[in-house]
Amino acid sequence: YAFAAPTPAGALCAPGGVHLWGFIFGLSPVVWRARARRVNLPELIVDAALAATRLLRNLFLVSLAVYLVMLAVQHARVGEALAAYPHLGWVGGLALALLSLAYVPNAAVATMSVLLGGSFDYADASVSLFSTTSAALPPFPLFAAVPATVGTWTPALMLIPAAVLVRFVLTRSFSLIDAIATATIATTLSLLMVFYTGGAVGAYGWVGANPWTCALAVFIWTAVAGLATWAIARFRRD
Repeated sequence: YAFAAPTPAGALCAPGGVHLWGFIFGLSPVVWRARARRVNLPELIVDAALAATRLLRNLFLVSLAVYLVMLAVQHARVGEALAAYPHLGWVGGLALALLSLAYVPNAAVATMSVLLGGSFDYADASVSLFSTTSAALPPFPLFAAVPATVGTWTPALMLIPAAVLVRFVLTRSFSLIDAIATATIATTLSLLMVFYTGGAVGAYGWVGANPWTCALAVFIWTAVAGLATWAIARFRRD
């Protein structure tokens, strides 16, 4: 496969972004609220950011579970992928297993995008809950979970993120601004997740969750859930 060296700016900034993420999520909510008061940042922004982070974390964990179930169901295809390496040896097998484990978060983010109504793109093909177009994939075990076809029942899998959203909105109250701020921050964070777990892979082009459909889906789901909760609470007060 044809590969090109990354741009110097991308090679330098991408690892810095990973460390920035670690710094952001490593600080406790108490510290962030204290820093927000120090710079006169509305506490609503901090609360919305924390809420959006928790929501995406829960969606990620649920998507990871769904992906692992899909991989287990398609265990025969995992065997077919491994059969493509007849002279792998135990060292190569260990390296392939570690590489597969390293890419599990990428697979979970792609699954999250699909469950929310977006798509996973690779080469000139894509897969979603509504349709799929197949293309030859490298013999990498994690690709075994990519279905060749989708059934008429697969859109029902959107009930999984719906359940996560329902639980999310039941654990907090929303104002109009809070609902919009949470949806906006969640959308921004989801874009970062997609760009950090997808990328150009040689002749395959972009491999990963479709950034724009994933971001749009996250915004719609989060905004609708938050605004519905706000509207219901206001109706009860009136």
